Parts: sequence; C-alpha cells; structure tokens
Amino acid sequence: MKKAARQIFFTLTLCILFAACSGSLLSSPEVPQVLGKGMVSVTVAGSGERTLLPQTAFSKYEYTFTRNGEAITLPDLSGPSETVSLEPGDWIISAKGFVTVNGEDYETAQGSRRLTVEAGNEYEVVIILDNPMGSAKGTFRYSVQFPGETTEAILKITAIMGSALPRSINLLAENSGSLDYPAGYYLVTILLDNGRINAGRTEIAHIYSNMETPLDAVFTESDFAAGIYLAGTVNISSPNGYHAETVLAYSDAACLNLIEGSETTGSDNKWSMRIPASYEIVYFQITLWKDNTRLISKAEKRVLRITGDEQIALAAKVFTITTISSIDSHGTVSANMAEAVEATPVTLTVDAAAGYRLKIDSPKATYGNGKEADITRDSENRNIYTLTMPAGNIAVNVEFIPISADLKSLSIRNSKGTEVLSGFDAAITDYTVFVVDQSPRVTITGSSLYAEDAVYNIVPYSDNRFVLNFGENTMAITVIAVDEKTGTEAVKTYNLKLIVSDIPVMSIDTSGRPIDSRDIWVEGASYELFDNNGMMAGNTDIKGRGNSTWLDWPKKAYALKCSKKTTLLGMPEHKRWNLLANYVDKTLLRNDVALTMGKIFEDGLRWTPRFRHIQLYVNDEYQGLYQLVEAIKIDANRVNVSEITKENPERGYILEIDARLGEVFNFTTTKGVMFTCSDPDENLKELINGDTRTIFEKIRTDVQHVEDILYSNNFRDPDEGYRKYLDIDSFVDWYLVNEITKNNDATFWLSTFMYYDSDREKYCMGPIWDFDVALGNFVGEPGEYAVGFYIQYSIWVSRLFEDPYFVSRVKEHWNAKKSEIVTLQQHIDESVRFLERAQDQNFKKWDILGMNVYPNVVVTGSYRGEIDYLKTWLAQRTTWLDMAINGL
Repeated sequence: MKKAARQIFFTLTLCILFAACSGSLLSSPEVPQVLGKGMVSVTVAGSGERTLLPQTAFSKYEYTFTRNGEAITLPDLSGPSETVSLEPGDWIISAKGFVTVNGEDYETAQGSRRLTVEAGNEYEVVIILDNPMGSAKGTFRYSVQFPGETTEAILKITAIMGSALPRSINLLAENSGSLDYPAGYYLVTILLDNGRINAGRTEIAHIYSNMETPLDAVFTESDFAAGIYLAGTVNISSPNGYHAETVLAYSDAACLNLIEGSETTGSDNKWSMRIPASYEIVYFQITLWKDNTRLISKAEKRVLRITGDEQIALAAKVFTITTISSIDSHGTVSANMAEAVEATPVTLTVDAAAGYRLKIDSPKATYGNGKEADITRDSENRNIYTLTMPAGNIAVNVEFIPISADLKSLSIRNSKGTEVLSGFDAAITDYTVFVVDQSPRVTITGSSLYAEDAVYNIVPYSDNRFVLNFGENTMAITVIAVDEKTGTEAVKTYNLKLIVSDIPVMSIDTSGRPIDSRDIWVEGASYELFDNNGMMAGNTDIKGRGNSTWLDWPKKAYALKCSKKTTLLGMPEHKRWNLLANYVDKTLLRNDVALTMGKIFEDGLRWTPRFRHIQLYVNDEYQGLYQLVEAIKIDANRVNVSEITKENPERGYILEIDARLGEVFNFTTTKGVMFTCSDPDENLKELINGDTRTIFEKIRTDVQHVEDILYSNNFRDPDEGYRKYLDIDSFVDWYLVNEITKNNDATFWLSTFMYYDSDREKYCMGPIWDFDVALGNFVGEPGEYAVGFYIQYSIWVSRLFEDPYFVSRVKEHWNAKKSEIVTLQQHIDESVRFLERAQDQNFKKWDILGMNVYPNVVVTGSYRGEIDYLKTWLAQRTTWLDMAINGL
C-alpha cells in the first residue's frame, strides 16, 4: 500500500511539473499557417490514469495568452479545442474550466503550459486542468464493494493540497456515501483486512468546486490472495562449517513480527518463500547450524520488487571470541560462546582471586585495527559483563591488581578538573551532586585506607579514582578508615546522589507548584544550569507551551521567562527561552537538523534560533532530553528589527501563521491565511498618533495589501509587483528549508513566521520553526514521502512559483547550497555520538521506541533504527529535489 501511494504521488508530481514547465510540441500540418506567426492548437484535458476526476462536464473554457508579462484573454475562444495564431516569442498559455450552476458560471479548475513560438511553425498543446479553483465545495462520492469475510474496511481521505482535515470512514458500517470537500487534491486510501492478510488501493482525487468526483471500487477474494515469490542463496563465511538452517522474513528491523508464510528451510544454502504482496521492505534473518550450536544472524534489510522476480543473495559471517588474561593474572575470564555472528549478545564472567580486583578499564574487547567494543557491567552481579558482537574477531583482555586505595577527604571533579562538589564537610553525610562532563570520567580522591568489602553500591575504583557511568546514581559509600599505628577502625557512610550527564543539565525548582497551564506563568521559580565549566543559577517564570505537544503527549514542552536578561550556555542574553520536548521525534534531532540547515541558509534567513541539548529536571524529577532554544522575539540578537509603536507605526513586527488563531490579536486574509500578532502581542489596540486606526488595524491592512498585490494581474512587475514588498532572499531560503524537510506545519498552516523589517521596507519570511513532525515523520500526509513537492503548493508560495524570476532564484539558491546540505549527514552522526548516553536515559524515562506514536511513519524499535530512517529519508529527499528543482 505505501509503495503504491508513493508511486501515485510521484506520478502526480511529475504530471504537474510536466504541465507547468515543458512538454512535447507536435507539428500539425492540418493547421493553416499565418505569415510571420506560429499556429497553435490548444486542447484541454484531465489528468493521468490512477487519478479520480470529476464526472461533471465543464460548461465552457477561458484562455489567456501571456508574453513579456502582458496577458491577453480572447473571449471568442471558449471550447475544449481552439486554434490561434501567435507572434514569435515565449508564451504562457493558461486555460480555465467553468461549470454552470443555476445559470451562473463558476471557475472550477485551471492549468497552464509554456511554449516558445517560431514563425511558420505549427504546434499542438495539451493543457491539463488539474489545479482546483474557487471557494465553493465539491462533492466526493464513494462506493466500495468487498467480500463478506472482510473483517476491517477503512476509507481514509487526506488533503494533499487543500484545507480539509483528515477523515477516516468505517466501510463496514457505510460502504457508500457522499462528502462535501473544499477544492483541492486528496489522497484516498482503502485498507481492507480479512483477519489473515490485507488488501487495498490508493488514488489521488481531484475535488473541484460545484463538481462531483466518484470512486467506485470492487474487491474480490483474489485481492487477498495476492503474493510474491522470493528465492535466493545464503553465502556463509565461517571457519568451522556452519550451514543455513532456516531463513525467516520479518516486517520490522527488530525481527519481532514474522511475515505469514515466510519461514523456509535451506537446502545447500538455497531458500525460497511466498509472502503477501503488500510488503515493500522485508528484514531477513538466517539461522545457522553446526553440530549442537545454533547462531541467529543480524537482520538484513531488503527493498522488494513488486513482482518478486529476483534472486536475493544473503550473507552471514561467523566470528571468533578469544579471552586473554595478563601474566600472573590472579583471576580468570571466560565467554559463554567461542563463536558468534554480528549483533549477538556475549556474556563474560570475570573472577578475581582473593586480595585482588579488576583493574579500571578492564576488561577490554578489541577487533579489527584496534577498535574497541563497548562492554557493560551487570548492575547486580558485578562479575558479569556483556558486549554486543561486532563485525570482526574479538580478543577479550583482563588485568587484575591488589585491593588498596586511600580516602581522607571527598572530592569530585569532572575531566577538566572542575570541582563539582564544593564545601565537603566530613560531618555531613548526605549530598546531591550534579556532574556534567563531555568525557565519561568523574573522579573521587582521598588518602584514608579502606578495603573493597567496605564499599557498597559504588562503581569500580582504582588508585584513588572511581569511574562513574552516566545516568542517575544514588550511592552509599561506607568507608573503613584504619589508623596505621594502632589498627583501630572508624566506620562512616556518605550518601551521594549523583546526577551525571555528558551534556548540560538544567534543574528547575517551583517549590512543588505544578506546571499545569500554557497560559498562566508559575512565577518565582529558580533554576540551576550545569555544564563542564561549572554551574550558574537564577530565577525564572515557567509555563507550558505548544499545541499537540501540550495537549496530547505526556512529555511536556515549556516556556521560560527569566527575571533578567541572561546568557545561557553561551547563547546571547535574553529573558525568553523555550524547552522543546521532541516527544514524537524519536531521533530527538529533527529540530536540530532543520535549525542547523537554517544556518546554511543564513544569507537569506538572517537569523535562525540557536539551541543546546540539555537534560531537564523539574523539582528533582528527571523529565528527559530537551532542546533549550531561543524564543522568537524582536531583539538585536534575534529578529533584529525596530518594534512598532503608536508613535512609530512604520516600524517592524513579527507575525505567525496559526490556523488555531492562538493569540489575542489575529486576522484572516481574503485568501484564507490566518495570521496572529506574535511580537509585539500587547497594546495593539492603541490608536496611532495622528491616525484613526489602531496599531493592529494598520498591520492587518498592510498585510492584506501585500496579498492583494501578490494576486494582482501585474504581480510579476519587478517595480510595482510583489518584489516591491517581499524580501525575495528570505522567501526563497525559507521555502527551501521547509521543502527539503517537507514540514507539514509550513503549508501556511501552523508555526510559520513572517516579520516586517522597516529598514528594508519589506516583509521577510522566517524565522524557521517547529520540525518535529517533518523529515518523513507524519504518516498519511505528503510529508511522509521523500519525493514530490509539498510546500510549493501552499497559498502564497504557489503564486510565487508562477513567476519565472522567483523560480530562477530558487534554482540559484539550491545549487549554491546543496553541497552544504549533504554535510548534514555527518552532522547527524556527530550529534548521535554526542547524545549517545543522554538519549538512552531519555528512552528509559519515555519507553516509546517500540510504540506507534502518532504521527510516526515507522516504528523501528531502536534509536539506531530511527536515525537510519532519518538519514535515508534525507538522502533520498535531496537527490530527488536536485533533479526536480533543476527541472523547473
């Protein structure tokens, strides 16, 4: 189903590009020639196959011929096919279709073609009327027939271009009906299930004003029986003669969901199976067998052909495990297996002799050219360690040393030597310590003698040094200090609660008051912010923020208003900051990647919010991994414009496009764009000095004027058209960031910002904001797919693309920046390494990696899987855009 939907959406995209940019111009000897001109035969038509179009016939047509910005409408041309003679030159030929209702003609759909005319030549042009027009609604009629054994039947309708909200219909209850929809494109998906296998179909429906679009679908038993045949070989690389016992196919990377009918037994390392045709991606897992030893391979991902007519070669490698102890080892180490395949869990057992213990940084497991595999110590049985088998033969080395250490005073420092526990007093036994360190090393030092069996609930130690794992650790350190002259023992226990992180930590204290509103501030809270340079503290108000983030998801986002302008983690000083939760973004990086992309396009965008990743605690309770981000405000270090006042009404302001109209001051333009006043957002009812209008009324009037110019007949005029009012560089760069990421909110729907710069006397697009459901993270929306334009079809933006000048600037900016966009792949890898331990702690708090959290497109079951999906999607997206943008 997803594969079919992608193919259809890609076909529709190419169709629209084909109609807008170029096409085959066929010579027609039957058209009489006019001296000095070219003869053009124009025919209007519907869209391609697999597209649902209205049944209602157009009642008449209107043609417009534009050259050098001058448009000519010929009222005598009103039929579906017309012939006209044109002067030589570059023309845009546009056609509109009308429908007659109660004796009145209404615009319903339009389309256009570009054509270069030469004298004496003849051309045939087909214009596809696939761009809906008009404010009146159209009708979508559906009728779906299916077998009686069907247990689930769903019809989903999602707007591709239009303002309607997604709708889902239970066909078991109502398999036919009619719905009224605003004009636009809609993705129509039918999903059927009979309890064993599913079937379905996806279409693109064009809904036109005052017209009816039908869907008549019939499913039979054969639709459920469809399957594809898969076959192949297993290439085994093994030192000891393993063979393939079985090959299994799963629908998920974690190999938890076995595909029905996929189990097969290998013969001579060959295999075959038949699976349902609905799977596009399959994960193969091989079971290897030798004597009484069975190994299970790492999942191998494959993208299938729809026919299955290919030989699939799978590979499995077996590696060895060798354990080595130092000379006079005073202990032993053993592994629970001698051979393993990549990703297999391996258990090590380490036993120290009496009077000895394991040395710090031991054991070590090396493979390849000195690479080290990560080893984890069991929290309950301190003699047990585990590692994940790498892709190579490994050698496990251990070293044991005598038990001894000194401790006289308690000192905790990070790797830079910064003291993170101040004012140690031996009489005080309870401490809470925050430790932030880029390196996984924290040290506790002292000089009193104690024995290992007197230390409880603590990590291994060596030579006055304890190395702590990151995360939250509560330790009770019991010390037996021995007087070397008399042998007298003194026992004392120190309780340390260590909140340890390799990224900055923010701890907010509201004195127990709940943060339960996004409208009312919790005043007078305090915060402490820790990084590897130390700690800073201050006072702040705090409240909830966001829409779905606040209302629908348990991990909440917050807004901060510090008591004074403050520099946080090296970012320029300000009072207002946001804490992004990124709950539905399981990579925790989509906002990071998009805002980093904004820096690439900084020439046009001028300012993109800076951010830092932090661990957040509220009232001593861990909240998770958050993003501390600059709020979008007018400021010399942020949106650098002078602020509008009643005394200076020509100054600047920030607007937000917000379909929820979430601010007090809001307005809707005649084209339906819903603006709210973001900054300033107060005192806008004040009358402008010497004017009868309020500040708000001036803002509304000015924005409406710009929209009117944009949609006027001479909007392309470089001096009096939209270029006089809009900052082109910012609009181009804002468009590219949001088109690359396919940001669902940026369809002039939500979280879309624009500001007026009085110095330039122009409206600037941006700053960019809110990408947690972008980059392929919104199921059922066009943003799910890595191909196809999306933001280009938005209101205002679609109009800009009707100007060749704007299109040329998009191409220019894309080609100038595309090599830098590729570097985001490396940025993602670096960010993953930086957040490695922090993300693990986050998902222990919010255990959702294996859950389908709306609107996620995939559930990979692991953080690595989520990252791989993001990187693959972004790579496919940039590849497609490079072709598509340069083909405009």
